[in-house]
Amino acid sequence: MGAISFLAFFCIVPIRGNYRRKRCARHGFREIRMSNNDSLPKFCDDVLKKFKNNITDAVFCYLQSDKDLMCRYLALIRNYEKGKQTLNIQLAQAITREFGLKSTKQRKEVPNSVLIESFSELEEK
Repeated sequence: MGAISFLAFFCIVPIRGNYRRKRCARHGFREIRMSNNDSLPKFCDDVLKKFKNNITDAVFCYLQSDKDLMCRYLALIRNYEKGKQTLNIQLAQAITREFGLKSTKQRKEVPNSVLIESFSELEEK
């Protein structure tokens, strides 16, 4: 196969030089044709922008998937008066400082992580 195929994650299949995402039961993608003016740098920028917007959720998803960090998280919750809320706020502030981001004031009410109830989208300062 000449093109790299990411079937496991994106369900992308080559079509005469263009790419389309085929409907996949696991990911629910609809078929789309990529435009000819879509470039790799633009694609990379779009991926990173979306990742930055949702980085808080991504960090909490990572935290809940790491056994050691999750045990430490639960131990810290027990040590703080307001527990989970205090810890989540502190971690969210640390994320913005570490990556030089600021809140967009837009909230996502349905995160992927079970550790948070909602989060603010972030953008570069």
